Amino acid sequence: MDNKMFIKSITSDDQGRIIVSVQEQFQSYLKEEMAKKMLRETAVKALGDDFIQLEVSTSTFRVTVKEGTTEASMVIIEDEIAKSIEMALNFMNQFNQN
Repeated sequence: MDNKMFIKSITSDDQGRIIVSVQEQFQSYLKEEMAKKMLRETAVKALGDDFIQLEVSTSTFRVTVKEGTTEASMVIIEDEIAKSIEMALNFMNQFNQN
């Protein structure tokens, strides 16, 4: 699954935070409390003890992780995004078939 349809980029900043920038057509979802809650729950579940904090802005979300775990955490986050997209697409396909 290609994340580029939903995600502009996944990078890290000089503080070791993981920055996920979403495509414009999905930025409005970041404003919704339910989406923020889901992002936080997913990050906590996927990253475990390495998760420190989630910050959500209008076009990005930032994940702070334990020092020294940024690169590994970026891979986990990218995998989780791909799984979530795939699940959503499967759900929509099932919905459209009914």
